[in-house]
Amino acid sequence: MAFDLAGRIAVRFVRVSVGIGAGGLFLYHTVPHALPVNICLSAFGSEGENVSESCREQFKERAQKMNLKNPDRVTLFVNKGFSGFSAGSTSLPTGAVVGIPGWYQFKTPEDVMNSPINFKGRTIKWESEMGSQIKDSLISTPENISFTIGHEIAHLQSPEYKVINAVLSPSWLLATYKLASVTPRLAALPVLVDVILKVCILRLSYLGYKRVTKEIQHKEEFLADEMSARTDLEAALGGVNYLSKRLQLNQVLRALHGDQGLSYYDEDGNEIKMQQHPKLTERIKKIQQIVDEHLKKENEGLLEDDQN
Repeated sequence: MAFDLAGRIAVRFVRVSVGIGAGGLFLYHTVPHALPVNICLSAFGSEGENVSESCREQFKERAQKMNLKNPDRVTLFVNKGFSGFSAGSTSLPTGAVVGIPGWYQFKTPEDVMNSPINFKGRTIKWESEMGSQIKDSLISTPENISFTIGHEIAHLQSPEYKVINAVLSPSWLLATYKLASVTPRLAALPVLVDVILKVCILRLSYLGYKRVTKEIQHKEEFLADEMSARTDLEAALGGVNYLSKRLQLNQVLRALHGDQGLSYYDEDGNEIKMQQHPKLTERIKKIQQIVDEHLKKENEGLLEDDQN
């Protein structure tokens, strides 16, 4: 009797935990987009730094070219990370945020050398080849800014992915729980066999979830790259250059951090552990194809002008 009572308590505990977990996942994926200014600025914003006027002008230009609705509802901020960031929706009263990478504030090699960037305590000899590569990879161009801002605007213009992410995680968790909980009803299995079956279901579900979310996030990133790069040649060239700089910096970090660097980056500079994002080399290849299309159109236009 005591065993049955403990079993019922355990089942109820698991059921409640799954419900709380599903609700937590839904909130995790929705609250930052519902309250982007309140949450994202404090979490990702770099205190004491203001977005440069040139970046603000680039945003206005990109927003107009990409037909972003209600661009006045977007709050720009300096992002702590190396990449751009965006959250929210310009269709909502709470608006949206776009984070500009902090290194986009660097305009000269001196800006990089005087910055508070920390390479895990390693001293950088700026006059060395490695130091020169770091400086080169951390100095932005107007084209880099154009592409990055366009990439984040594209994310704001693709709300379907936010909806998918918000619904998929809790739904997958609930479906996994339901599937695992019906195994005793399918057949009278020994306890050990039932436990093994449940573990297998959980493992397969986890692997399946990782695979599906990986595909979704890859499509989202590729779409944002494409939307930004197709705006004009400037953004497309900026995308190739920006991602090439990231590869260059990652190659330096790979050499700088020894065994740890080898576990984080491959020889090309792709991030090994960031499988939820497409490889930088794959992104460059796709954007380069768009660059070639832009150049082809320009050449065709020049030929037509010559013929006229």
